[in-house]
Amino acid sequence: MKKILIFGSGSHSKVVLSEILQTKKYKVIGFVDEKLKKGTVVGKFGNKTFKVICNISKLKNIVDKILYGIDKNKFWLPKTSSCFA
Repeated sequence: MKKILIFGSGSHSKVVLSEILQTKKYKVIGFVDEKLKKGTVVGKFGNKTFKVICNISKLKNIVDKILYGIDKNKFWLPKTSSCFA
């Protein structure tokens, strides 16, 4: 299962989270947001809580440790089939 981060924590990010979870193809690591503090809960689905894990300036450290969706200088973007995402 590929790991994925969601950028931003506004209302649209919750729609994106919902769509990603429905595909059951990705493990959502959390959210990247400049305004909210690390650890702030952005969404809850079932018994799972999704939080802000860092801001953009801290992202490189996170990427180096846990992400497989970013390959050196390339980002991959998952495809969703919803008109809401």
